[in-house]
Amino acid sequence: MAVVVLLSTMSFTVSKHYCGDILVDTAIFEELEGCGMQMAMEETESHSEEEKSCCINTEDFVDGEETEQLPIQKVSALDVFFVAAFILTYQELELTDNSNLYFTPYISPPNLEDRVVLFENFRI
Repeated sequence: MAVVVLLSTMSFTVSKHYCGDILVDTAIFEELEGCGMQMAMEETESHSEEEKSCCINTEDFVDGEETEQLPIQKVSALDVFFVAAFILTYQELELTDNSNLYFTPYISPPNLEDRVVLFENFRI
């Protein structure tokens, strides 16, 4: 569970290097190596501003959730007083009422004779 919380709140950057339309390199937490064409273009400074490189570097920032980073609320004296009054009030109440006047326990009449023998009704 701790790993899930750690991964969901962590932010990181995904870097991608495209050479033309082809994805050449992907990196998380480290520098891109590239395809080597960008370095060759930098070494030869004979190209003008009008020439564009075929290489493109993109960076996607994945922002973690900030639900775990909420500030702690301070408890006021009024909140403490309310909770204490609530507990003390309900401690005095009797939640179960044993004085039930409407439904008294039913006591069946005594069984004086054995009805099975009296009516001769036996199970086979």
